[in-house]
Amino acid sequence: FKVSFNSFRRGGKWEGLEKLNLNGEHNDPSIMRAKLAWDLFAAAGIPASRANHVRLYINGEYFGLYLNVEHVDEVFLRRWFGNDDGNLYKALWPADLTVRGADASAYRPTGSDRRPYDLTQGVSDEEGYEDLASFISLINNTPAVSYRATLERVFDVRSFLTAQAVTVLTGSWDTYWFLKNNFYLYHDPTTQKWTYIPFDMDNSFGVWWDGISRGLDFRDRDVYAWGHPSEPRPLMERMLAVPAFRERYTFHLREALAGWFVPSILESEIARLKALTEAAAEEDTYRTLDYGYTVEDYHRSFTQSLGAHVTEGLVPFVSRRFASAQGQLDSGGIAPLVSDVEVTPDRVRPTDPLVVTARIESLSPPVTAQVQYWPDRPEQHTVEMVPEGSLWTASVPALGATGTVDVRLRAVDAAGRERLSELLRVGVDHSRPLVYINELMASNEVTLADPSGEFDDWVELYNGSASAIELSGWTLSDDPDAPDRWVLPGLTIPSAGFLVLWMDGQPEQGPDHAPFRLSASGETLALFDAAGLQVDAVAFGEQATDVSWARRPDGGPDFAAAPPSPGAPNPVADSAESLPETAGFYVYPNPFRDRLHVSGGPFEVFDVLGRRQFTGDSGHDGWDASGLPPGLYFVRPIAPGAAAVPVVKAR
Repeated sequence: FKVSFNSFRRGGKWEGLEKLNLNGEHNDPSIMRAKLAWDLFAAAGIPASRANHVRLYINGEYFGLYLNVEHVDEVFLRRWFGNDDGNLYKALWPADLTVRGADASAYRPTGSDRRPYDLTQGVSDEEGYEDLASFISLINNTPAVSYRATLERVFDVRSFLTAQAVTVLTGSWDTYWFLKNNFYLYHDPTTQKWTYIPFDMDNSFGVWWDGISRGLDFRDRDVYAWGHPSEPRPLMERMLAVPAFRERYTFHLREALAGWFVPSILESEIARLKALTEAAAEEDTYRTLDYGYTVEDYHRSFTQSLGAHVTEGLVPFVSRRFASAQGQLDSGGIAPLVSDVEVTPDRVRPTDPLVVTARIESLSPPVTAQVQYWPDRPEQHTVEMVPEGSLWTASVPALGATGTVDVRLRAVDAAGRERLSELLRVGVDHSRPLVYINELMASNEVTLADPSGEFDDWVELYNGSASAIELSGWTLSDDPDAPDRWVLPGLTIPSAGFLVLWMDGQPEQGPDHAPFRLSASGETLALFDAAGLQVDAVAFGEQATDVSWARRPDGGPDFAAAPPSPGAPNPVADSAESLPETAGFYVYPNPFRDRLHVSGGPFEVFDVLGRRQFTGDSGHDGWDASGLPPGLYFVRPIAPGAAAVPVVKAR
């Protein structure tokens, strides 16, 4: 059953979802194989559906135990990618990713033609498929010498190879690599990369048909030769021919066999899920009307074959697949893997630092990592990297007048195995003005009203140079490939000054009102000078209401969620911490409703127009703002040189 919450009520959702897929899983007598597969994708960090068991009742009648599998739609895309603006293709048999023709017309279905690639999200069929045709041509026709670099530029290689590791370990043959079936491809407009998304995982863990497998045994099939024995699968075949890709695939297999695909761990999880669901399964009489599996068959299916397409019990399949995969892996240790290396910006001003980030993965922690750089060859400089979440990061000091700088990453694991990344060359651009997209708010309810009294999106520009900059001919765009979306008004930003612009799609309200809005679900905003040179850009994800996305400090390399400060310096610390210029001065909570607590000495409060609203001494009572409208205010200590703290009074 598919349950839709928005078919008859536009925008309808339940728990944030627009649809539910309730799968009977009747070809799997354990009703658990797909659930395990989805959980393993989650453990591996792969974009894939969430799933849980449910009892299904219709008009009070019990219809049995079902698996609720998350629908792959715009809600799914926003959760995983922070946007839903790209093209999403659902790929079904015979989607082998071979070239069907020279352009989009060869992939766009017509008449009764089967739709191996179905455009389910994005532009219309008439406009789509050009990107897919180009990607499939790249997969098949890129010369071997440049295949790795080309594919890494346009495809999430790590995610795809990890997904294939899950596929072969779970014995999932009804997927791309073996049966050219059951996957999505999403073209992310933010990164301009394609991502592989699996779906339909019930044919796994020992379920297969002789007519499909032609005598093959998926319990022992070679992890490097999982594909169909007589049909091309160009994406996986060409990737395994690249040593670096084969090594990464082996890495993810080893990672799984040492982590989430360990028999003792999976057997414990299978037992937990069985205890949770067996009462619902035993009461399900509808299931016996399909393949004829009895309640006894349900219990036996966990430990033994039932014949026909259930060739192996769930628990013994895990043990056998674990042992066979262990014996098939390439030998030798694997040095830390370094990927997703980014140097920001790729052309740096002489006074700007470089921010270097990368993903570093190792089977032998702990890892140490450094950025090596050469602003004045042959002298090498080194900066240590530190882990921050799933990435490692380092800041390279400003390069001064140097024309170019070469950057390389070095990672070493506990066994002394070393990995050096490829050299990246960064140019120093003396022509880039020191104007930054400094702060933005894409969901403004109470923070700042425009002259018309409307709480619209806004963006703040900051001039970090020593002189004023006139903006005639400059442009701002939410599409970096279309820089002329909005020609800015001929305003001047003074040195160390700010300019707030309204991103409300209402240019008729004045020259500082943009013809487009910001997307609260995330997008990229780019600034260009009068010569068309990109001066600055920021890519942001889903935004919280009345919280800014801001550089901290002004013009700095890092963005973070922050208390809003339009037209004023951005805070360099959270509101519950002391600011460097106002040591010992605290305001909390932020946002607040009626009363703001203030400590650290006498203070004054101003609204966004600079009008003083309150003067008082700090203490437990703080500031009673119950008689004032919601919005943005500034609290400043009464002390020479003190900085104001922006606070938000909520509704």
